[in-house]
Amino acid sequence: MVDFKWLFFYGFADDTETKYILYFLKSKNVTETCFCEKMLTKNKLVSSFKLGIPRDLKNEIMDAQFWPNGIRINHFLNLQRRRHTQSASSTGEAK
Repeated sequence: MVDFKWLFFYGFADDTETKYILYFLKSKNVTETCFCEKMLTKNKLVSSFKLGIPRDLKNEIMDAQFWPNGIRINHFLNLQRRRHTQSASSTGEAK
């Protein structure tokens, strides 16, 4: 069983969809299953995502050089009830 680490990413364009995040991961040779949820945000100009990755990829994925300029990364803290607008996995499963 894969142990997932959940991360919070923000700074994406407002029209960014979960499938684009997963495509980006594949373009960076991430072949393991990852999960992505678009989060509701107060700022309508940017998008935020919750990303579930295999724990062994944490250091690689949390490296700021891995992502385009302007993308911010942090550990995901579930401080309130989960609310999201989109969810998908790199295996093509919609949630």
